[in-house]
Amino acid sequence: DTIYALEPWRPESEAVVGRELEDGSFPPEAKSRGMSYFLEVSIALELRKDLNVQPDQLCARIIQYATNDA
Repeated sequence: DTIYALEPWRPESEAVVGRELEDGSFPPEAKSRGMSYFLEVSIALELRKDLNVQPDQLCARIIQYATNDA
């Protein structure tokens, strides 16, 4: 599964989790809202395991990773 979100990516950005379609396109719930690819759920979960931080700090780290490392 993949996280799709409205840009600019911020903690308050609207987001959905969906599965990429077989043809590689975004799921309808993300496409209809104009969302972009953000990050795979598995990566976000791995980042959560590696950090022992408050939710707002975790969110900032996930956004930083999606922006710079994904």
